[in-house]
Amino acid sequence: MGGIDILVNNAGVEGKEKPLPEMSEEDWHSVVNPNLKGAFLCSRAAAKEMIAKGRGKIINVASIAAFIGMPNVSAYCASKGGLVQLTKAMALEFVENNIQVNAL
Repeated sequence: MGGIDILVNNAGVEGKEKPLPEMSEEDWHSVVNPNLKGAFLCSRAAAKEMIAKGRGKIINVASIAAFIGMPNVSAYCASKGGLVQLTKAMALEFVENNIQVNAL
């Protein structure tokens, strides 16, 4: 089918609202894994093909929570903040391969 031209990482799992001291490691991973690790894994797989093609676009759907802390959803805020930084790093890494990386 011609391969991958565009990847949209759109996971937005917020999880259960809990103060950090009450959050289990499982609670943390249930939010961070889809929101941040999922974007990493999908981007890594797509980037390999895009680099071979010499072009592509990766769009990461972030959140205002990446910039403004919100109570009781620390894992969500951290995952979206991490996604913004991952976007910036990938944009710099892939620019020479004609791959545009942006966050919304």
